[in-house]
This record gives sequence, structure tokens and C-alpha cells, in this order.
Amino acid sequence: MEQNITFAIITCSDTRGMKEDTAGAALETLIAENGWECKSHVVVPDERPFIASAIVRACDEQDVDVVLTCGGSGLSLRDVTPEATMDACDRNVPGIAEAVVKADAADLPNTDRITVAADGEGRVKITAAGKGAHASMPEGGVNAIGLIVDYLLENGLCGADERAFLELDQKLLNHTDGSGVGIKSSDEYFGPLTVIGGTIKIEDDRFVQTLDSRFPTSITADEITERLRQLASEIGGSFENTLLMEPFLVKPDSPVIQALLNAYNEATGEDAKPFTMGGGTYAREFKSGASFGPEKPWVKDPEWVGMMHGPDEGVSEMQKRQMSVQEGNNVGVLARPEDMPEDVIKLAAYCPEGTSPPRHALGPKWDGLLSMASAGPDWVDFTIADKALGLRTLCSALGIALEDTAAFGDNWNDAPMLSLAGRGYIMAASDPNLRAQFPLQCENVELVLQNFLETGEI
Repeated sequence: MEQNITFAIITCSDTRGMKEDTAGAALETLIAENGWECKSHVVVPDERPFIASAIVRACDEQDVDVVLTCGGSGLSLRDVTPEATMDACDRNVPGIAEAVVKADAADLPNTDRITVAADGEGRVKITAAGKGAHASMPEGGVNAIGLIVDYLLENGLCGADERAFLELDQKLLNHTDGSGVGIKSSDEYFGPLTVIGGTIKIEDDRFVQTLDSRFPTSITADEITERLRQLASEIGGSFENTLLMEPFLVKPDSPVIQALLNAYNEATGEDAKPFTMGGGTYAREFKSGASFGPEKPWVKDPEWVGMMHGPDEGVSEMQKRQMSVQEGNNVGVLARPEDMPEDVIKLAAYCPEGTSPPRHALGPKWDGLLSMASAGPDWVDFTIADKALGLRTLCSALGIALEDTAAFGDNWNDAPMLSLAGRGYIMAASDPNLRAQFPLQCENVELVLQNFLETGEI
């Protein structure tokens, strides 16, 4: 039986609606002719937040196999589909590495994860299929670059200088705890150091290998840098530290972590204990900040589950059942929002015809009961509080004046908060109508915060 492949079509245009979207209609026809299913077809404005949210919605809510974007990939300033796609995708994770060498394909064997094919006269393309893994939890992953390096060395497909580099690369790629290159380390908070190879390429007749390392408090960035520079220099290479930050640690017994942990355990009924893991966070920029969230890296996923943020990201059936048991579903029809028996955190309304009609119709009727804000081209959020109230409450609790605060936002539901803050920044990729309301704009939050830390000005 042929597999039923499901699609979502997202046409990006400021001038076309569904009736004028001939390109999207042609894609629908092609999908149907092949016996597949088109689950959704929408037209969204040429705005990064709208395009990105449509992609995320197609994946997370509609559970389609393939998302096709149409339009917005030209050279004009309004063509932002590629950028919006990367906004929705945390990173490129192809899990594939390739090398082209001078050899005869007939002399080289295929292996479990290696495919060899002729690539023109006297050339062979070697393709390795790895398995992605998050940089902080590389165990269980299979590095495609490492497969290529092993294959080249085992089959003598390199010269003397190339071999020196590949042998060093092999030590790095085959030991994700850093033991191969002498930087293995561990502490009671973060556990063992992790290091993986990210990408590899040839640039100006030199191999360039990128690394990603998450390391504990028992070793420093300077120690790692010095060791890798020493090893690189021994083979005539060099090592450059582009972003190697000291670990950010908020100890488990801190009042902040204990408060967050108690809230988590109360909500889930668990008796969870805090743990740390490597990863970047803006929390390090604040005197009293912590990065916190639920994670269970010790739970073994099925073989088909891919890495976090990557293809085939998933959760085990056991965890899914546990969540179903814990949360359940309680569906009912109420005549009035006041009749809801539970405390309401947020209502999200899907508006396929756009958010303007329901906002004008419901706004006056629900004024004073719920705050309402557009959360995209076809979603309206209703909450018992808004981000402005949250900022005001936080400032009151911490004894901070509102004029001494800065806030960052990228959508309409951020507007009340941005208006209240002393300095409200709207992201440069936001809706032009929203940007017109706020003179302060930025493209990178980190750069604004860095400038504040260095100069005291924001």
C-alpha cells in the first residue's frame, strides 16, 4: 500500500488572496494527481512572523509531512520567505555528509551508513547518513562527518597532510566527551563535558571543522582553547574560539530554582529534582536570572525519533499516555465565558478570514473581562491579564520603576507591554503597522543587551 503523504501549502504575498493564488492552486493539483493529500492551503502576508507562524502551525497543529512555501524568495526587500523559514527552524540538521575523492567506485565498498557512487571520470562521491543529536546530549547520535573521516582513513583516500588533519578530527569526532583531545572533564552540576563536530568544508585549500562544546565548571574556556590550539599547531593548523562562554550556573538550592521547582511539582504531581544541561540562554545577562523548563533526557526514545529541533522530533508513546492520563480532556459548550468553571489562563481563537472582524465584534462585548490581542494573521488571544500587567506586577514586586525597564516584542500582543516600558523595542522584522507605533527598533536583542552591559546605555 502506498504511503499517504500530507502537505500544507503556504503562499506568501501582499497582493494575492486565495482566488488569485494560481501557483498554490497548481501545487494542489499536482499533489492530488499523485494521490497525496493537501491538508491546508493559506495565503499570508510577506512578513517574517506571519510566514514563520504558518509554518509552525502546519507542522505542530496539522501534523503534515511536507510544507511547501510559494513566493517571497526573490531579491526584493519584501521577499523574506527563506529568512522566515529559518525563524521557524532552529537549525539546519541534514544528518548527511559528502566527500568527493579521486578513486574508482568499483574498488570501494558500501557499508551500513556509507554509499559510494561514481561522480564523473576518476571521481567518487562518498555519502554518509548519520543520526542527529543535540549538542548537549550527543549520546545515541551518529556523526555523519565522523563516518566520512573513518571511511577516508580506512580506505587510504587521503594524502599525508590530509591524514594528519583527519586523524586529529577522528579523535575529536569519535569521543564526544573530549577524551580524544584531552579536554575530558566533569562536575557535580553539569556532569561531563560534551563536544561535537558541527560542519566541515574546504576553504582556501584548508580543512575547516567547526565544534560545539558544552563544558562544566571544572574546566575553563581558556584551558579548552589552549589545548585545541596546541593540537592544531602540531599539524600546521590553527584553532579559533568564536563563541566559547563560561558555563552559566544557578545552583539547585537557590530560592529562584526552588520556587520554580515547587510550581512544576505542584502542577504535575511529580517529585522531580533539578538538573543542569548545556545550552545558551539570555538569563546569564541578568543578576537574578535562571533558565528553567521541563526536560527528561534519561527517557529513551524510539529509534525513529530524531534530535531536538530537528527532523522527526518526537516523544515516546509511554510519555504521551502519561501526559494524557495526567491532563485528560474536558470539553463542553458554554453560553457565556463567565460560566467557565476553571480558572482561565488564555483563550486562543482561530480566525481563517482574518482577525479584524472578530476583534471589532468581540472587543466591546468582552471589554473589562478579557484582554484581546492579535497573535498572528489569523489568531486572536484572549487573556485575563496582558504582558503590560505582567511587567507592572514584576516591577512592583522587585521595586523597579517602569521608566527604568526595557522590553522587546515582535507581535501585536506585545504592544501593551512595549507602551508601558521605559524603552520598548519592536523587532525590525515585525508587521510594518506595528513598527510604526514604536520608534525604537532592533534586529538583535543580544546586541542591545551587550551594549547596555558595556556602556550602561540602552
